[in-house]
Amino acid sequence: MLLSGHAAIANCNDWTGLYVGGQVGRGWESSHWKYLNVNPYNSDGPNEPILGTANKFHRSNVVGGGQIGFNYQWDWVVASLEAACTSGGFSEKKLNVVQSIFAPSQEIIKTAIPVFAMGVGRIGFLVHSDWMLYGKGGYAGAKVKTSGQTFPPVPPLVLDWNTSKWHNGWVAGAGLEYRVNRVIIVGVEYNYISLTKTTHVGAVSGGNIGPANQIRHSVDAKVQTAVFGVNFIIW
Repeated sequence: MLLSGHAAIANCNDWTGLYVGGQVGRGWESSHWKYLNVNPYNSDGPNEPILGTANKFHRSNVVGGGQIGFNYQWDWVVASLEAACTSGGFSEKKLNVVQSIFAPSQEIIKTAIPVFAMGVGRIGFLVHSDWMLYGKGGYAGAKVKTSGQTFPPVPPLVLDWNTSKWHNGWVAGAGLEYRVNRVIIVGVEYNYISLTKTTHVGAVSGGNIGPANQIRHSVDAKVQTAVFGVNFIIW
């Protein structure tokens, strides 16, 4: 009976500890631009009407990254704090919504989200001493890059531009983990990340293109991931 009691106490604390790990899986990104002013990428000239306002991007790719966190267990409940950084390599080029102004040149635009970060809290419930279902939620952020290129160029106009801005947002998700032993935990996880709408300004110049006609556009993005992860309890 004494041995059984000690085993039960030890088993109760098996999920508690500081952990580090990695994850790999698939991600799906979608982003949306909206031009906010008259500029060379949405009209025939500075004083001409806007011909197009929106561009949409969709891309899937392999994602991978690492995480560090701490679990604390009360009976069949496990609470965690976790920080993670994931590389998505999301990047897509497409033709701009407006293609009439500099024919036969083409306006090629691009959105890229190379990495994103998360800081979350997790609440898990042990459906068995070695299996945990959990939900998570918290902060997410990413650097979003946008650009445009006119090819062939249209001298003397400078119509290529680049922007890069940090977007804040939130993440919600859920997962299932299995404790292989006292040190190793494996699991699967789904995340939904929403990045807030932020205004980007890309500088262009030449001719009648002045400060009021720079490429001003709002950008928002959503990312979904489904990953397999491994954590190692190191303390």
